[in-house]
Amino acid sequence: MQKKFICLVLIGFAALDHLMAASAPAKDNASYGLPVVTRYVTPARFFTNGNGSVFCDFGKDAFGWLEILPPEGFTGGVYRVALGEKCDPGDMIDCWPGGTIRAFVSRPVAIKGDEKVHRVPMPRDPRNTNYSAAAPAVKMRPEIGVVMPFRYAEFFESPFPLTPQNVRQVAVNYPIDMTESSFSCS
Repeated sequence: MQKKFICLVLIGFAALDHLMAASAPAKDNASYGLPVVTRYVTPARFFTNGNGSVFCDFGKDAFGWLEILPPEGFTGGVYRVALGEKCDPGDMIDCWPGGTIRAFVSRPVAIKGDEKVHRVPMPRDPRNTNYSAAAPAVKMRPEIGVVMPFRYAEFFESPFPLTPQNVRQVAVNYPIDMTESSFSCS
């Protein structure tokens, strides 16, 4: 009984903290001058799934974007890709996950022959960009561009053979000190 009570108290404090944050004036994180950290993540798993699509699992969900690095001598072509936070049991991205779980399916996108690094274009999501006093978006510097949370990428078509070396997730975050707080609960 005591363990349940402690968890409920902590959940109550978290809810109170959320309500207080929602009623406070919005803060512009981009103006704090915090350094934005970007890191390149190679696929933890990379294979052709049962659908015949190239499937990349980056191991963890992260806010960021996907980059494709065309091979030497590439002259241009078209690809189609899906990015998502959830996959189905057959290692296919759930393109309609529902709730707050995110997914994006591109239309055919062209890569020019002279591109050394191609950033997959993603649309802005109103949940990240529209201001709401209850859930203000975290502002990023303009040079970061559009980001979304994803763990998986599934290529339906590609103009060249994909490898784990020419597909990467670029994860973006403000750094945090993990020693500044802790939480434990049974």
